[in-house]
Amino acid sequence: MERHLSAKQVFGSSILLWYSNFMNNSALNKSKLLGMPHGTASHRLKKMILFNLAMKLNFLTCYRCTRLISNIDDFSIDHVKAWQQSKNPKLSFFDINNIRFSHSKCNRGAAKNVARKHKTDEERRIANRESKNRWVKSICVKNEENNI
Repeated sequence: MERHLSAKQVFGSSILLWYSNFMNNSALNKSKLLGMPHGTASHRLKKMILFNLAMKLNFLTCYRCTRLISNIDDFSIDHVKAWQQSKNPKLSFFDINNIRFSHSKCNRGAAKNVARKHKTDEERRIANRESKNRWVKSICVKNEENNI
């Protein structure tokens, strides 16, 4: 029978402590240099790259309201079918064919509308896209009228 040694047994506790401190200091240094947590900065950079590519490929039409997404703060990744209510949420979440771009407000509004109207998972699954789109379009029209 083969015996597996722990990292502590192999390297000793002082090396593990040094490595742990090194990693924590590295994260702190990155945060100081960036002026924000490294994870936040990485997320912002990825969003900027995605927005820029979507702009170059003319993919900045909102899936929900069909209006132009004009700035990065309004840009969001939207799931065509709600992944939380699918039979396989993990598969649905990562399904690239289930992804579109939308305004952040349109995306959040559609999700809130589904959650409010439908009490059970089955009702949420049955929710039709047209009703969500009518609600989102009415919000976009109101926002446009109010210059929001």
